[in-house]
Amino acid sequence: MKRPISRPTEMSINFPMRAIDLGLSGIHYGEFATEYRGQGVTPFRAAQFSVTPGTKTPRDVHDVRECWYVLSGRGELEYGNDICQVEAGQLVFFESQVTHRVHNTGIADLHILSLWWPADADAYPGDNPTSDSDRDSDDSDNLDDGQGGPHA
Repeated sequence: MKRPISRPTEMSINFPMRAIDLGLSGIHYGEFATEYRGQGVTPFRAAQFSVTPGTKTPRDVHDVRECWYVLSGRGELEYGNDICQVEAGQLVFFESQVTHRVHNTGIADLHILSLWWPADADAYPGDNPTSDSDRDSDDSDNLDDGQGGPHA
């Protein structure tokens, strides 16, 4: 007889996304339910959103740290007093309490994956998680750094 799973250590979990109507034209938003059997299982929360061409998101500021991974499209990111271009394949980081928003300057929808976590959480140790000291010295092609990261 199999014992019940109390934490998702023995299987992969597919977290469903809940669409949330923000009441904003040109912006579609959904949050992933990062829970398993009523318990939070990730040290972060996650959402995916899209912005139609010519649309700007509202300015956002909050107590959490956040990363955006640009899945597709391009845009102009306002971060504090700075403005920079973002495009597919880029990962951007937002410190807590810094105002930010994005303007889709492209011709196609801008799709972004957002991850956020408490500002007081510890950062990943080390300057470069794929540095030689973090890799398995017996196999230079092994990407497993022993930390259970995304390539574990």
